Amino acid sequence: MDSAESRLRLTAPVFGLGSPKEELARLANYLHAADCSYVFSESFPSFCSGKFGDDTKVALITCNELGSLEIPSSLTTLPNLHIITPRSAPESTGLNIHRYGIGPPNQNETADGKWKLNTLGAIMTRLFGESVIDLLLIDMNGGEVAIYPELLRIASQGKIKQLAIRGHVWSEENENFRSIYWNLRQMQNYGYSRRFGRVDLPRYDVVFERK
Repeated sequence: MDSAESRLRLTAPVFGLGSPKEELARLANYLHAADCSYVFSESFPSFCSGKFGDDTKVALITCNELGSLEIPSSLTTLPNLHIITPRSAPESTGLNIHRYGIGPPNQNETADGKWKLNTLGAIMTRLFGESVIDLLLIDMNGGEVAIYPELLRIASQGKIKQLAIRGHVWSEENENFRSIYWNLRQMQNYGYSRRFGRVDLPRYDVVFERK
């Protein structure tokens, strides 16, 4: 077993840790952090503010209606802001919108034929090649849990500078809380520090930045 796999298995055991209430408390305690100047919005994932320019590469993965999102002006003016969503959007937005849903490999069927399924890794490579993504924002209404394994794989390759997740905890089972906690902790194994975290159940925001 290599060292990375060892760390994955040893960092957060998944059995016998506590009741659902205790597991949720552990997750909430872990998420709390405030170590950067951050941008907060009720309808958009929190992220650490910084110097964004024409070369800044930003991707937003969302399942929400674009009209309901308050995208900060510090991002909307960037030429390399890309929005990945299965939702339709008016052409007048002037934004780079890619109609994709995040799905498993070798599956490209959709319900309405107007958007495609693809893996997270394939979409990021299509948009940014081998370049490092300066800011990756994720807001999938709870669906983010399903892509955590691939997200960790991309993070392990150092391809994300800042990762901002707006997650949702829908289940009341402790296994769900353990899974979220276990996956988020793995970011530290790949050189990321937790810069910001906020919990307002069933929603949470967490921001990781590569050291």
